[in-house]
Amino acid sequence: MLTSRLIPASLEHVVEGLWGSSGDAPANDPPRTVLPTGTVEIIFNFGDPIVHIDVDAGRALPSMYVTGQRTRPVVPVIRGRHDLLVISLYPWSAPSLLPGCSSASDAYAPLSEFIDNGEVAWLEDHLNAARGLTARARIALSFLDTLHATRARVPRDIVRHAAQCLGTSRTHRTVRAVAHDLGLSQRHLARCFGEDIGLSPKTYSRVMRFQSALPALRRGTKSLAAIASAYGYTDQAHMSHDARAFSGMTPQQIGNRRPASRQDVTSRLFHCVYL
Repeated sequence: MLTSRLIPASLEHVVEGLWGSSGDAPANDPPRTVLPTGTVEIIFNFGDPIVHIDVDAGRALPSMYVTGQRTRPVVPVIRGRHDLLVISLYPWSAPSLLPGCSSASDAYAPLSEFIDNGEVAWLEDHLNAARGLTARARIALSFLDTLHATRARVPRDIVRHAAQCLGTSRTHRTVRAVAHDLGLSQRHLARCFGEDIGLSPKTYSRVMRFQSALPALRRGTKSLAAIASAYGYTDQAHMSHDARAFSGMTPQQIGNRRPASRQDVTSRLFHCVYL
């Protein structure tokens, strides 16, 4: 079982989390929907190919790839043997390790697009030779730690501060208010934010607000109007619009969706971002 304790102190402000899973995926397990999370993820796949049915009509993805910021749901299909390691990066820190990754919004790209081919080959060889998820996680984190120490640039404070303010649950600050606090125009903040994170501040704020409201929608113990009010939506229709945009479902459908089974690989891997 992977835990955040594996993340070295030097990467605590870079790596948001890590997850891993290995075993055989149930043959009859239906595809699950992955929602936008506001993070950038590096995915290492040592098992059978993963197919994202929303990408190039089901093209299998490479064994090591990066998922950029997402603004729509995606559906990965895992069949056969799976052996996965996922490292999730804070959005303001990802460009310091993976220059250019902001251009991969709503897309997938081989890790070699952002890191030298020789270094990627070294990493792949060592990961394949390692035994067990914990050993592989330590190797991957050590590799990222070296990158961070030798070549990473310091994230722009204004982008980090803006993303943290816009992504904080329950505060729901407007882009205008955040820009004002930073002494910037909205246009300047939007330009810097887009360059580093790959989304506009408003879109990022919408993604994070929906993620914060998602557990309440899944529990279904409060009315939709009450949930919309609690999470800063103008009204229930406003929340429903974002629910459809980011999950492809209505709030009612999210509440009625069956819980993930213990054998559900993708739900165990990504926790609450799966429906």
